[in-house]
Amino acid sequence: MSRMFIRKTIALLAALVVVFISVVVPTNVYAYEDMDTAKNGSASLTLQLPAASDSVKLYFVADMDTQTHITMKDEYKGLGVNIGDAESQDEWATKASIMSTQLINSGIEPTVASTDENNRVRFENLAFGIYLVVVDECANDTMKYTVSPNFISVPNSTDGETWIYDVNATLKYEAKPTVIPERVRYTVRKQWTNDGIGESRPEELKVRILNRVTETAEWNEIEEVTLSEANTWSYSWDAEADGSEWDVQEEPLSNYAIEKIDKVEDGETVKTITFVITNRFIPTPTPTETPTPTPTVTPSGSPTPTPRKTNTPTPTPRTYRPTSTPRPNVTTRITHTTPKTGDDQNILLPVIGVLAAGLVLVLLGFNLRKKPENENDETSS
Repeated sequence: MSRMFIRKTIALLAALVVVFISVVVPTNVYAYEDMDTAKNGSASLTLQLPAASDSVKLYFVADMDTQTHITMKDEYKGLGVNIGDAESQDEWATKASIMSTQLINSGIEPTVASTDENNRVRFENLAFGIYLVVVDECANDTMKYTVSPNFISVPNSTDGETWIYDVNATLKYEAKPTVIPERVRYTVRKQWTNDGIGESRPEELKVRILNRVTETAEWNEIEEVTLSEANTWSYSWDAEADGSEWDVQEEPLSNYAIEKIDKVEDGETVKTITFVITNRFIPTPTPTETPTPTPTVTPSGSPTPTPRKTNTPTPTPRTYRPTSTPRPNVTTRITHTTPKTGDDQNILLPVIGVLAAGLVLVLLGFNLRKKPENENDETSS
């Protein structure tokens, strides 16, 4: 029994110590080491591609401070893509694809570089921030590669602790044989999310159809089409399979964000390519009404009361003891003392006092349990 009690006492003391440490001793855990600000402006990014390309584009989309807070640059805010709410790699990839499309003919100039003999490209003297990499299709004699647009952080980390200032990345891509079908059927289709029955949708929206002859040529607007409920928010066109590239660009809407643009390909001799533009409704925040302050009424000065006339009685020569005038009732005002907000009293002292008291009680309990055992021993002897 004595050993069991000692074990319980030790466990109780250990629990009290844990509570003491968790309450009194603050702990801060930081996943990343501090950034070396001296390297801001001298970082680098090296990209590995599947084949040679003369048009690897790098866009400086957002600044990043030493606490990893990002701030989009002003010229990118009007593209309808907010990267501040991306929470997963899939969301980052989706937003990269959308922004790469919105950048077409936007007037924003990237930094352009070509691959070396090992299909690598290197960007130097980079400031800390978020960069968008866009690579035009590259190919060799037998395969054609479509490289996915990608956001890359500079500096970067692979273990969640250490910052890497010379970043190396291998970009994702799709590879297809260089077989060209005879004709291509293109379709652009709009779909909506997060807008209920569609009461907030516009009556129509504009979509620009773009084309370029080669992967290094400039994009040209072929036509601007109108999508609406009348045409089921879709439009189709045919084109010769001449190796040229097509894309679509939506005019941004004020209360919708472009969530993703999917490019679905099908067919061999008669190829079909469908662009699916998904827009997500952004509810307008309800403004909080500011209550009108109640005007404070300043009381005017109280008029001085006019004393009443008191008839002075004629004094009587007889001497008498006047009746004592009763005192007025005195109301005692009780003033409640308001405790200070943010009292600077040290919380460590009462906590230590509580722990000490608990320890004393435990020891007393141990002695009380031990005493009857000693008495029983003496009785039995």
